[in-house]
Amino acid sequence: MIKFAIDVRMGKVALGGEMHADAEAELLRAGSAQRDVWGGNLWPWEQTPRVEFISLINIRPSDDNMGMEIERQDIRDAAMEVLRRWVELP
Repeated sequence: MIKFAIDVRMGKVALGGEMHADAEAELLRAGSAQRDVWGGNLWPWEQTPRVEFISLINIRPSDDNMGMEIERQDIRDAAMEVLRRWVELP
């Protein structure tokens, strides 16, 4: 599994690290705003690559996201669009 963080506004992705917070920190250092950065996991080597939007960095009561999974479909769609730009997915 590869952990990632995505800036849905700037269209950037950071892949890898021991924790999602490692990738998140790289995006924040590169100028991303916290409210635009979301995390997930990628299994690219499976027969059908799998993506899930589950991460501790997604727990944000101030953004109405109470759990580890991205709850808003528009944010999930934006994150998937960014990921597809950077990673070959079906």
